[in-house]
Amino acid sequence: MVSADGTSVSQFTEPGSLGMDSAVGVKVDERANELFVCSGPVLGVSHYAESAKDAGVLVYDLTTGAPLRRYDFPGGGFCNDIAFGPDGALYATDSFNPRILTLTPGASELTTFIENDELGGEGWVLNGLAVHFDTLYTVKETDGRMFAIDIQDNGKAGELTEVSLPRALNKPDGVLMTEDGMAYVVESGTQDVLRFDPKAADATWAQLGIEGLKVPATAAFMPDGALVIANTQNDHLMDEPGTTDPFVLTIAKLR
Repeated sequence: MVSADGTSVSQFTEPGSLGMDSAVGVKVDERANELFVCSGPVLGVSHYAESAKDAGVLVYDLTTGAPLRRYDFPGGGFCNDIAFGPDGALYATDSFNPRILTLTPGASELTTFIENDELGGEGWVLNGLAVHFDTLYTVKETDGRMFAIDIQDNGKAGELTEVSLPRALNKPDGVLMTEDGMAYVVESGTQDVLRFDPKAADATWAQLGIEGLKVPATAAFMPDGALVIANTQNDHLMDEPGTTDPFVLTIAKLR
């Protein structure tokens, strides 16, 4: 846990708690005062505790870091990123299978929101996702495509459509949506962030030109509108154990 001013770092929860093998996508549910974490085996290179389990969504008390509960991915897979819908439903991408799972309000287990071959491919595929009102947006890291999925009134998935873009996204990772419908997509390939309206990408496409990013993965907005981007160690995944760089968070003032 990093303090708001960036001057201190403290441990939030115990390694391996709730069967954690990695912490990838992270989202806060302020209404419930809970932290939701995507966990799963990272290509066989991470295994931090003997109690580690397969893919799942882990939930912690946001104040104390106490482990609360775990939702397993049915049939395995890899939990990559999390988003919440306006009704409190949770959505999670599965990077190893062409599906997005959901945890509807009051449910005790994850179920399939959508499974479609268009969302599949070889290797590490689905990555970030975000919800804007009644539409869920997600990206494929492998081929740089973005998709929009209608969320129907009954919570079921509606039409799946590909977003028309000026070019393929370059290893897209984290996705954010602002209230006015603008998408912010972190590209690890260009080591930058894109901003565009998915409904009019050709007219709104902008590369933000944020300096100093190194293998960026995901981002979040601060209360003042600044963008916080997490730089990863993914370029060291296959290196010898202990080969790392200092962990860096980049803050970009957008306005």
